[in-house]
Amino acid sequence: MRFISKRRLAAAVTAVLLSSCGNVSREDVFIPYAVGSTPSEREAELIGLDSNANSIRDDMEAQIRSEFAPDRGQHTAIALAKVVTLALVQGNRGQPPSPAQKQHFVNVRHCLNQEANDHRAADAVQALVLNTPLRKNTFDHWLMLARPLPSPSASCGS
Repeated sequence: MRFISKRRLAAAVTAVLLSSCGNVSREDVFIPYAVGSTPSEREAELIGLDSNANSIRDDMEAQIRSEFAPDRGQHTAIALAKVVTLALVQGNRGQPPSPAQKQHFVNVRHCLNQEANDHRAADAVQALVLNTPLRKNTFDHWLMLARPLPSPSASCGS
C-alpha cells in the first residue's frame, strides 16, 4: 500500500477545506499527519489505497467521476469524499471537529445535494466512503463527537 507524502496530504487537505462551500480559516483546518508522523495501520486501512495521492481512495474517485457529471456536482462530491475521509482519521483519534469543520461538512453536503439536484447525493457519496464496518463505525464515532451539527450556511454554485 502506498502512503501519501505528508506535505502533499497537508497541502491537499488545506486546499479542499479552504475552497469548497464555505470559508474556513487556516487555523481551523484539520491536518491529519504532522510532519514526521506516519499513519497507523488502522488509519491506513481507513484511508485506503490512493495511488495518485489526491486524498481520495482510487475506487471512490473512479465511481464518483462515473456517477457525477462535472457540471452536476462532481467537484463537490469529491470534496465531500475527502472531508469524510479526513473525518475518519479524526474519529479514529477521538478528536472532535472544530465548529468550522462541522460547518464545512454540513455545507459541502448541502451544496452537493443542490448541484446534483438530488437530495440523496450526499448520502450516496458517504456510502461510497463508508463501505466497510470499520469505516462506518469510525465515522459514526466522529459524528457523535460532532453533535450538534449546524444548519447549512453556504451559498452554493460557481
